[in-house]
Amino acid sequence: MFPSNISLFLLVLLFECFIFIGVDSYANIQDQIFIRVNNSEVQCIRMLNGTDSIGCQSDINGNVGALTTIAEKKDVQSAVDNLPFGISNIIAVVALKNMRGPLIDVLRSHEKVVGILLIDRGNERPSNFSEDAFCPNRQFSFYQTERCHGWNQGNSVHPDGLKFVDFAKPLRLATNKDEIKLIVDTCLNPFNKKLVADGFRCMGRMTQFMFSAGNAKICLGRYMDAENSLCEVLGDLNVFLMLPSLNMSQPDASVDQFVLAARMDTFSTFRNAKGGDLSALSSLMSLLLAADAVGRQMDTFLRLARQSGRQLLFAFLHGESLGYIGSSRWMWDMEREKFPAEAKNFTTKEYNVRQIGVDALSFFMELQQIGASSKLYAHTDSQIYNQNKSLVDTILHYANGSGEHVHFVDPTTPGNGAVPPSSYHSILKTSNKVPGLILSSFGPAKYQYGAALSYVFNNATESAAFKVNEQYAEELGNCFFKANWSCPLFRILTNATHDMQMDQFLNETANSFSIGSASGRLGQPIIRRLIFFLLTLSTGDTKSTENVRTQSQCRDLNNDHAHVWMNDRDGKNASCYRASIYQTVAKSPAFEIKDYNFTSGKYSTWVVSHWAHEATFELYLKADYRLELCAFVTAFFVLMLCIPLLFAPKEQWFLDTFLRPGAPQPL
Repeated sequence: MFPSNISLFLLVLLFECFIFIGVDSYANIQDQIFIRVNNSEVQCIRMLNGTDSIGCQSDINGNVGALTTIAEKKDVQSAVDNLPFGISNIIAVVALKNMRGPLIDVLRSHEKVVGILLIDRGNERPSNFSEDAFCPNRQFSFYQTERCHGWNQGNSVHPDGLKFVDFAKPLRLATNKDEIKLIVDTCLNPFNKKLVADGFRCMGRMTQFMFSAGNAKICLGRYMDAENSLCEVLGDLNVFLMLPSLNMSQPDASVDQFVLAARMDTFSTFRNAKGGDLSALSSLMSLLLAADAVGRQMDTFLRLARQSGRQLLFAFLHGESLGYIGSSRWMWDMEREKFPAEAKNFTTKEYNVRQIGVDALSFFMELQQIGASSKLYAHTDSQIYNQNKSLVDTILHYANGSGEHVHFVDPTTPGNGAVPPSSYHSILKTSNKVPGLILSSFGPAKYQYGAALSYVFNNATESAAFKVNEQYAEELGNCFFKANWSCPLFRILTNATHDMQMDQFLNETANSFSIGSASGRLGQPIIRRLIFFLLTLSTGDTKSTENVRTQSQCRDLNNDHAHVWMNDRDGKNASCYRASIYQTVAKSPAFEIKDYNFTSGKYSTWVVSHWAHEATFELYLKADYRLELCAFVTAFFVLMLCIPLLFAPKEQWFLDTFLRPGAPQPL
């Protein structure tokens, strides 16, 4: 009988023989061919509202399939039919230009398609690729009987909108050149395009598991604790600049406001995607340039505005692409007399901000999708036009006098009586007496603030003196239209040199216009913060606060104005800026109203699901079943060879018979 140590040795030897082919080779193969694609961070997310859920989802351990090039819907079934033995699912690799309605429906519904990877090479991107529906924000339209006018039918890739499709499978967008080369040229094409017998297959594992449950109300009700909640309410802040400011020193004075508005957000199917359907950035720049033109001659503007008894309100609205979140909350606050801020009842009346209602709005003008073409079109509602024809025509006259020809879409013509999807719908649903225009699809929009100034001054001649600073316009363009927003101006205003988090925001979230979450857990949108700082720089006053020396002193100045401790333009010093800027909550009233009916459709009810863990995309090679069978047979054969070692060896083989010098001789 062998000693126990010899038996143990033989068992270890047997075990090593058994796993020689399996574990050791697998470890080497894994090190060589298992790749985690870290750059693919633009992935589809899961969202829910009061009735439905949309977006993407994977199994908790990920969805596994063979990467397969798909160009049209017939390719899907063909690829599935030709899958080799041992592989049952595919991950469809689709060029962005081919992602259209018929193919989208097949990819969404086919059970063998377990993931979708969109490839965007940039130079192949279609010009008419829109992720929104034929009729954007249809369920929140002012028009109850004819909600769909097909505003986006020529551009939308799917009638319901790509971003509102319930895929229930993972979907990613690859834009990085090195990543695309790795996926397509290194893995997919060599191993899957021309299948070789007894070869390897390029496989992928897509993990995008998010917590979600039915609809928004159910998901929010699962956990009331914000840290453990399954879903997050969408929301951020609106930004308003009111000139002149209003306080309670004249509580009975009439308020006559001209509103210049633009949306801050766009919404894409993919979180962290750059831009969106609407050219929000060009519209925002137009308003920022207008505010800067006013700020450079602030004394003149205030004098003329007070003479006419009118105000100019710049409105930067958030969450408009998801059911007009920002504008509906703005109207709700106005109805409750909490706009632009709640009353604080300071002893000095001048310190108390004056609340205003919807009746203060005399005209609404929204800039939308600027730069889409060289022409400028003005849209208005037919009933509004009939009731306010003289005023609308006057505003159009002012707009034409600013140097650009405005093509007025006559609302009295059949088919032209409705306004496009815009924040104006929220205003009309609150009060259908507020006249307004939607200006869209035009080129040099930086000059299109003339109509607003002419109205405020009640004099077109005076508005001609307010000119856009071309140097500032170029500076904004050089900052905004870059891959990152870490330009000198933005770094100075945000103090990014000393704030590492802000530095990261400027570099990593540039050109991301998605609204954040109401709790801030999804991050604060950098575009809103930049707008606030830029407005403060253009219209803020430091003379009235020149005795304020520290940030804490500036923060403690609490009255009807915003007080912001901010770097000066040169970045050498910081000052306390006083500006009539108000940041109001941009969170749907649906989440504030007690026992609100989430299925009513009156207010947006969108929430975003939380990630269970990090979203990942992995590539690896899978052997053909014949190779696996060969490996199994080889391992079994080696095992059979190892078994005799349990019985063949003699005990003397393992005894040390070598005598060291000076060792005692055996008896």
